This record gives sequence, structure tokens and C-alpha cells, in this order.
Amino acid sequence: DATRVVAAPAPALVARTAEELFAELSRSTARITVHDVSGRAVGLGSGVVTGIGTAITNCHVATAGGSLTVKVGAEQCSASVEVADEEYDLCKLSVMGLTAPAVTIGTAESLKTGQKVYAIGSPQGLELTISDGIVSGMRNLPQGRVIQTTAPISPGSSGGPLFDAYGRLVGIMTFQHRSGQNLNFAVPADWIADMRSRSATNPL
Repeated sequence: DATRVVAAPAPALVARTAEELFAELSRSTARITVHDVSGRAVGLGSGVVTGIGTAITNCHVATAGGSLTVKVGAEQCSASVEVADEEYDLCKLSVMGLTAPAVTIGTAESLKTGQKVYAIGSPQGLELTISDGIVSGMRNLPQGRVIQTTAPISPGSSGGPLFDAYGRLVGIMTFQHRSGQNLNFAVPADWIADMRSRSATNPL
């Protein structure tokens, strides 16, 4: 008789510890240095590898000077802005020679208030700093819904990745309310697929 083929069930998603997440995801998290025309460093931010030779950061990081250097692990490569979507404050960088692995892009649509999230970046230039927090809420802006989180960030964290406990990219850390305590915001990873070159009509 014919042998019945039974499809294997999809592997269940397993939440990982901060140590496990950092060990894997730090290999795809970038420190971005912005240089002026004379080569002097004038700005610092964070980014995340989303494809071969491709990284995502905030436009307010990437467009703050002349040339860009992207550092991921031991790799240090020059980069240029491929797509500048100032409406979303997201810039796609073309990074020559970058071989770091891409992260898995998730969605912010399924995020629940109270859910654990992790930010990795270079706050104040302190490369590969991980911090954890929760989703404080989803907030409506003219561009769409953004993620409010307690995962602490500082100047230099902008453009860095926000991951869920399964290691999926759910947001890009973008801004904080300076007048409040620990009010940090990330734009959803969903916006990456919709990026196009445009100026901002509603600055974040």
C-alpha cells in the first residue's frame, strides 16, 4: 500500500534569553559613523543588516553629514544612502563588501502591550549595548502606528533594531520624549517594505 506522507509540523517559536538573542543578533547590528567632507566624525547612530550589503537606519542619522562608515563586528565598510524615506525617517544603506547576516524581519502588527522587547545599539557610542523593556503601547502618528517601549535608548541608539523575544526585528528605534521618563519610540519594521525616496511632510 502507498506510504502516507505526513507533513512535519512547523517548528514552534521559542522565546530566547537575552544572552541567546545578543549572541545571535549582535552579529547583525551596526554602528554607523557620519563624517563631514574633511573626514571628521560628526555623528553616530545605529543600524541593522537586512540583506546582503544592505542596512537600515534612521535618515536623521544617515543624512547628518557627508560620508558614512558602517561597522558590524570586525567589518568596517563605507556606505551610501540608497533610499531616503524621510517621511518614515528610514534610510536604506548600500554597504560595500558587508557580509554580516541579515536579521529576520517580523511585524509590529502582532505586538501586545506588555510584551518583552530588546534594543541593541550604540548609545553614546557604547557599541553593541543591549537593553530590554516592554511594549508600553502602540501610538498613532500621521505616518501610522509606532511602538512605544520602555527599552532604554540614548543618543547613538537611533536607527538601531528592536527585537521581540523570538529574535525577529519588530522596529527601528527612532526617537524619545526628552521631557518624560523612559518614553522611547520605534517605527515598525513593517515600514521597511514600503520605503521610497521622499521628503517628510510630517516629521517624526
